[in-house]
This record gives sequence, C-alpha cells and structure tokens, in this order.
Amino acid sequence: MCRQAVKKIVVIGIASNAVVTIIKFISAFVATSTSMMNEAIHSLMDTLNQLFLLFSLIASEKAPDQDYAFVHNQKKFIWNLWLAIGLFSIGSRLGLYHAYHSYSIMGETRVEAVSTIILNFNISGILLAFIVLSISFVIKGNAWRLVMKEFRQRTKDIHISVAQYISEAKDPTLVAMILEDSIAMFGILLALIGISLSYVTGNPL
Repeated sequence: MCRQAVKKIVVIGIASNAVVTIIKFISAFVATSTSMMNEAIHSLMDTLNQLFLLFSLIASEKAPDQDYAFVHNQKKFIWNLWLAIGLFSIGSRLGLYHAYHSYSIMGETRVEAVSTIILNFNISGILLAFIVLSISFVIKGNAWRLVMKEFRQRTKDIHISVAQYISEAKDPTLVAMILEDSIAMFGILLALIGISLSYVTGNPL
C-alpha cells in the first residue's frame, strides 16, 4: 500500500510539473523574463526527474528472475542516481548558463512592461509572470502537501524530523520528492522576489 501511495504521488507530481512547465515557458517568452525562463527550465527538469522516479518504482516492482534472485528493489537507487545527475548536472547548469547569458547582454536598460493579448484581455508580461508563479506555487504546494502527508504517515510511530528522515531513510524515492518539491517552491519565491525587484527598481540586474 505504501508503494502504491508513493507511485500515485509521483504520477500527480508528473502531471503537475508538466502543466507548470508549459505555462512557465509561455510566460517566460511573453514577459521576456530571465527568472521565468529559469523557472521553466527548473520545472522541465522536475518533470523529467519525476518520470525517472516513476521508472524506478516500476523497475523495482518486477518479480525475481534468473538475473535478479533477490528481486529488483535496488534498481530504484540507480534511477535516483540518474535523477540526481539530471537535476544538478543538467538542470542547474542550464539555469546558470541562461542567467549568465542574460546578465551579460542586458546592460543598464529599464524593465519594460511588455503586453500581450490573451483571450481578448490586454495583460502585461510582469502581471502574467506573477499570475503564472502564483498558480505554480499553488500547484506545487498541493504536490508538496501530498508528499508531506505520506511522510507523516510513514513516521507517525517514530516521530522524527524531516531532516533526520532525509539523512536516515532507506527509501530514496520519498526523500527525492520531499527535496524536489521543497526546492521548487523556494525557487518560485526567489523568482517572485527577482521579478518584483526588477519591476520596482526598473533595473533588470
């Protein structure tokens, strides 16, 4: 039952991240925002990482065979290793590269409130970015809530902190989801701060 609950959470995470990725990319192009583009890249990597988690759960459920007499349960550690490589080696590098590239070409220009027409409504890029980030925070917050609910279910009899569970847990899947969703929500807050400062000061730096 515990494994099925985790799989359900992962599937919900994939769907949530896919929706968030699409709306963030749309907003990033409309608002011409570096923060939104980095958020979109982050969400894209989160979607791929959640797919890796799903693959790990599916692979670990296979019955014992001639090559794996002690079942396939350990395969989830391999898939989580690839997840970590994808998150840190690819996702963070893409984000840092895009941030550096934008920084190197933006100069001292003032932030412009680029407008677009969506469903017959004239909306500025800044406002669109705020709306998208707020929606993303709610969606990711719901996924995080489900993850923490599973965490509390697993630890209701041992009463340990999240930090202790992360450092001592034998199952890497729930640990990965806790860290991923928490970091994603923190990233959204950073993007909101960055966009707000750029808009208020008029300085994209």
